[in-house]
Amino acid sequence: MKRIAILFTSIMVLLGCTAQSEQTSSQPELRFKEDGTFKILQLSDPHWDGAPERNARLEEIITKVVDKENPDFIMLTGDVVLNPNEVMSQWKDVINILESTSIPYSVVPGNHDPECADMDEVYDLLLQQPHFIGEKGPEELTGIGNFALEVKASDGSDKTQAVMYCFDSGNISSSREDYGYYYWLEADQIDWYKARSREYKAANGNKPVPSVAFFHIPLPEYNYIRPIDRHGFFGERVCCPEINSGMYFSMSRMGDIMGTFVGHDHNNDFIGKFFNIALAYGRTTGWGLSRECEAGGRVIILKEGKHQFETYNTTPDKTEFTYYYPSGITTKDKEQYAYHPALDVKPTENGLKYTYCEGNFLSTDDIRKIGKNHQSGVMPNFDITKAAAKDHFAYIFEGYVNITESDVYIFYINSDDGAKLYIDGELLLDNDGSHGTDRKGAKIGLEKGFHEIRVDYFDDYAEEELRVRMTSTNIPLGKIDDKNLFIK
Repeated sequence: MKRIAILFTSIMVLLGCTAQSEQTSSQPELRFKEDGTFKILQLSDPHWDGAPERNARLEEIITKVVDKENPDFIMLTGDVVLNPNEVMSQWKDVINILESTSIPYSVVPGNHDPECADMDEVYDLLLQQPHFIGEKGPEELTGIGNFALEVKASDGSDKTQAVMYCFDSGNISSSREDYGYYYWLEADQIDWYKARSREYKAANGNKPVPSVAFFHIPLPEYNYIRPIDRHGFFGERVCCPEINSGMYFSMSRMGDIMGTFVGHDHNNDFIGKFFNIALAYGRTTGWGLSRECEAGGRVIILKEGKHQFETYNTTPDKTEFTYYYPSGITTKDKEQYAYHPALDVKPTENGLKYTYCEGNFLSTDDIRKIGKNHQSGVMPNFDITKAAAKDHFAYIFEGYVNITESDVYIFYINSDDGAKLYIDGELLLDNDGSHGTDRKGAKIGLEKGFHEIRVDYFDDYAEEELRVRMTSTNIPLGKIDDKNLFIK
C-alpha cells in the first residue's frame, strides 16, 4: 500500500490545526445506554474469499454472534476480503451482512485489504451505507481509515463520554532489510492522535476522556506482557513491527487509552496489561483460520465516565471468561482461587509496626541473623525513605490489611534489593536476593475482613526501592490506602 507522509501534516498538527471530519449528520449516533454501558463487538480477520461454503459459514458465525450479543456497535479490525477477483462485489457481500443487522459499524484496514482492493474505493462504498460510521481520515495522514468516534452521554447531552480511535496500521515495509517486515504506525498518525486527545481533554475539564483504540497489526509491546498479566490463548509469535515508532508510549503519556484491540495473529486471542494499558487481540472471526480458537468475536463493554471496561471472547456456542480493566482480574481467577478466611481480630489503630536494622545482607533471611542497630516503631505505610543508613539496611513491616470486599487480589512488589511479602503467614511474593529494581506479582483470594500482612526488605548497596501495591476488580492498582492498614 502506498504510504503518504507529508511534512505539512506534522506542522499543522503542532500548530493545533485539525482536518475537517468526513462524517455527516446522517451517520448513526453512538451513545451510552441508560445503564451506563456501551457494548462493542469486535470482529477480525474474516478473510472473505468468494468460496461459497466458507463464506456461508462465515455469514452464519457473524449473524449468530451479533444476535447473541446484541451490541451497540460493531468494529471490524481488518483483513476483510482476501480474494482480489471481483473484490468490490465481495466487499458488498460483507457490507450487506453488516447492514442487515441494523447496528452501527465501522472498519479499519488490515494488511491484506490494500493488497486486494483500492481502499479509497472501499471507503467510498462504506460511506454510502446507512449504518456505517467512520471516515477516510485526513488526506495528509499516512494511510486511510484514521479517525475518532465519539460515544455520547446517556442523558441525551452532547458530552463525549468515550472515544474510539481507529488507525490504519499499514501493510508490509518497502525497506524490509532496513526496517523489518511489517509496517508501523507513523509519526504523523501519532501526532494526529495526540492532538485529538488534547482537544477531548480540554473539553472535558482538563481530564483525559476514557478511550480505546482499534487497528490491525499489534504493537511491539504485545511481546512484553508478563505471564501473570496475560490471559487467553498465546498460540503463535506476535507478528508486529520490528520498528517501535512510539505509539504505545504516546498513548500511555496522554493517559486516555485504556486498551488497544487488534487482529492479524489468528492463533492469539490473549489480553494483558503492559503497565497501564490493556493490549488485546480480537477473536478471529474467519471460519477455519484459527487452528486453536473457535471463530467468533470479542466483546468490549465500556462504562460511562469511567476508566473501566469489561471484555470477553464470544462464539456462537459459548461465552468465555471476562477480563476486568484496570485490575486485570478475570472471572476465571474468581473461580479457581480459594478465598482465605478473614482473621478474628478487630484492630483499631492505623499504621504498620516496623523493625529497622543494618548489616551486609544478601537475603531477607539474614535480617534476623546479622541485623544490628535495631529500631522499632509505627509508620502509616510501607516506607524505606527514612532509613538512617544510605546502604546496607533492612526493614520488617508487620500489621493487618483491611480487605473491603471478598475478591481475588493481585499484590505487587517492586524492590531493589530483596523483598518478600506474606499474607496470613504464607509467602505470597518472593523477590529476594541482591539485585536491581524488579517487579513480582501474585494473586490471592481473600474474604472481606482483616488479614495479616508482612513485608521483609533489605538494601544491599547503590539504589534502594520498595513499593507495595494492590488491585482487585473494583480497586485500581496503587499503594494500599493508609486507612486500610492497621497495627498488629
